[in-house]
Amino acid sequence: GCHRSSDPRDDLDVERAGMTSHGAKMASFLRARLPLRNLDAPYCVELLLVSSVASFLSIRAFLAATNYPQLGGQNAHIAHLLWGGLFMLVALLLCFNYHGRPTRRFCAFLGGLAFGAFIDEIGKYVTKTNNYFWKGSIAVIYIVFITIHFFLLWLRSSLGGVTSLNQEEALANALDLLKTNTGGQLDNEVTRTQILELLEHADPEEPLTNMLKTYVAIQAQKPASRSVPGVYLSLRQWMQKKYSKLVLHKWFSPLLVTMFVMQMITQVITIVLFFLGKQGTICHVIRCVSQETPWVDGAQLTFAAISAILVLCGVWSIRKDRKRGYNFFLWSVRVQVYGTQVFFFFTSQLAALYGLFFNLALGVAVSICIEAEEDIERLQNFGEEEQPVVDGYARVPSDPEMGTSQSSSEGPWRPYDKKYANLFSQIKF
Repeated sequence: GCHRSSDPRDDLDVERAGMTSHGAKMASFLRARLPLRNLDAPYCVELLLVSSVASFLSIRAFLAATNYPQLGGQNAHIAHLLWGGLFMLVALLLCFNYHGRPTRRFCAFLGGLAFGAFIDEIGKYVTKTNNYFWKGSIAVIYIVFITIHFFLLWLRSSLGGVTSLNQEEALANALDLLKTNTGGQLDNEVTRTQILELLEHADPEEPLTNMLKTYVAIQAQKPASRSVPGVYLSLRQWMQKKYSKLVLHKWFSPLLVTMFVMQMITQVITIVLFFLGKQGTICHVIRCVSQETPWVDGAQLTFAAISAILVLCGVWSIRKDRKRGYNFFLWSVRVQVYGTQVFFFFTSQLAALYGLFFNLALGVAVSICIEAEEDIERLQNFGEEEQPVVDGYARVPSDPEMGTSQSSSEGPWRPYDKKYANLFSQIKF
């Protein structure tokens, strides 16, 4: 007969093995039925968001400049929402008919233009009177854009790079890049590197993986061409470079702190004047809203108070720890952008754009300063005496959390100034 072990640990091991096998089967079942993630998705969503905002603002500016004309004659009105629907249809048809990243990105851009035209008329469809100028329309549109932005942030965190993909997704993304570059014979070195990196994370036992590696290796023997980014990417990189140089200048940090302090003082004065009941011109200038919407007043004042407290914490902390102080400033900006600005758009409509642009500029500047402080910390940990500096440029060691080497022979070359320890880096969007 069969002999059963009397040791309960053997039964436990068998049970655990069964659970492990069941879990692996369940994971395999889910992977087989869930859509494969696209590594290019964050770029497409960003392009859609930027083009949507540009479309919405352009339409509003054009209508205001032309005194809100109507297309269609006396008995009809062709709303621009219909043009948005038409552009959405064109974007879908293009996406259905053509392969490759360039087509997908163009469809994201076109879809963004269409979505901006569509959502601009939201006031007509949430009010009984079909009021295009409904007071809350701008705030609702802003909330929609913020929601898309949060979705973009989630995409970037979940798709942090090739290492975040499973084997099936890595192979699928490599095939997607090959589809885009088949006509170009993979003559771009950056594209080759991306494809090989994806194939390294694909299933090595999959025959297609080895076939693609061989194909890319054959193509790599041909002369490589220079990578030319698209119009949007080129413009974004140019703006990043110029703004980074401005922000990391030696005089900008004191100016940045001064701007935050002035903003804090303005918020404190706003709160004091509101509770004193001063509703005159001064209070209007500093955005003390009317008594017609007390719940909006309360929300604005609450967010203003939180933002002022964060700025105060930042000013106190920056004397000892610059990075900690900058992080407090960054959270203050987030409170303004994600909280206060919603109610500013409700009370001030498009006039609140000035405050939004100012806060966004502050937020990007603080993000650059935080990244520069992180670069300085990495240089200090690496050892300045070992850090190679050639013609004013230094190799910044890569972050070990990103899974890259700490060797001084790797990492991007960035302008390096020993006197001010300025490290010009890229903006993290």
